[in-house]
Amino acid sequence: MIDFTVNEDKSYGNPKRTLTTTSLIAVTYFCTAGGAYGLETLVAASSPLHSLIAILIFPWFWSLPLALVTAELSGIIPSEEGVGTVVWIEHAFGSFASFQAGYWSCVCNMLDKALYPVLFLDYIEILFGGTIKLNFITRWCLALILIVIVAATNIRGMDVVGRLSTIFCIISLAPFVIFCIIAIPSIDPSIWFESRNEIDWSLFISALIWNTSGWDSVGSLAAETINPQQTYPRAMFYCLFLVILTYFLPILFTVGVDPHWDRWTDGDFEKLALQIGGTPLMLFFMLGAAVCCIGIFNVLLSTTSRLMYSMAKLEMLPSIFARLHPRWGTPKFAIIFCSIIISILLTLPFRQLLEISVIANAVITAAIFLAFLVLRLRNYKGITTLTN
Repeated sequence: MIDFTVNEDKSYGNPKRTLTTTSLIAVTYFCTAGGAYGLETLVAASSPLHSLIAILIFPWFWSLPLALVTAELSGIIPSEEGVGTVVWIEHAFGSFASFQAGYWSCVCNMLDKALYPVLFLDYIEILFGGTIKLNFITRWCLALILIVIVAATNIRGMDVVGRLSTIFCIISLAPFVIFCIIAIPSIDPSIWFESRNEIDWSLFISALIWNTSGWDSVGSLAAETINPQQTYPRAMFYCLFLVILTYFLPILFTVGVDPHWDRWTDGDFEKLALQIGGTPLMLFFMLGAAVCCIGIFNVLLSTTSRLMYSMAKLEMLPSIFARLHPRWGTPKFAIIFCSIIISILLTLPFRQLLEISVIANAVITAAIFLAFLVLRLRNYKGITTLTN
């Protein structure tokens, strides 16, 4: 029988602080971006000029506030109470609002995570030139193997997740670096300034928000971060610049070599890679996109399981989810449970589910901002005393 109480004697132990600034930057990058893959939609919905200006400006008004709120709240509330969204909203609005935020955050994250093993297999099929076609059962079994490997990595510890995220980050960004170098002689700078009156503002803004969100998820890792009061602000700041840079430059160089940007759809970056660098560069893009999917999935499994860990410590979930691995100090049951749910979600259609996920994420983000403002306005000194 599952114990629904929280362990008061702390015999479950405490998470190990292993995340450094570099690792946290890589982890945050996969929570928020992962690379420029998929930005074709942003350009096609607007224009090169609108996209480039938006990437340079929008993150400072949307991502920066989220990053700063995450950095401050992750540093001022002690990790012994739990970490992340549920704890922040608990202090501001009470248990009911905290439970709703935690529940919907877990639901949204699991819906999002279930997409990445499928995308990974899609890229692998393309990588082999269409010579292999996987039926449903085979795809599900391969996705299940992938989930088990990622879950085992998460149980091993955030130090491993952080190091792998750094490696994945380098691999996923390398194709764009090579493309930018090779494309220099072929660039037509006049394309950068092309614009048009008919803009799909709904798709354009949705794509901007989708590709610059996720900063609050990293707050779930505060208990496993070395010196979070200093590490979080540094990591958030550097990661914000990395996101802007790795979005701006790929679009700058890709639109510079293709005047038909208005016809772009997902996957056109790979076609441009074939045009500029031949088959090897195109295959490298496919590999980078596949690695990006794994990197995002790996990190989101970490943040979601830590969110469940915090909910268990606040008596919102069975206390089994607060139990830590005796050696690695990770919430093993929460990780295993998330993996099982994701394995089931792989069998469901995603279009309607992802629409629900986007709406719920927007509500949760608004709740985080409100929680921060309430705690600030109520009594800022009262917040800082939480660390005493």
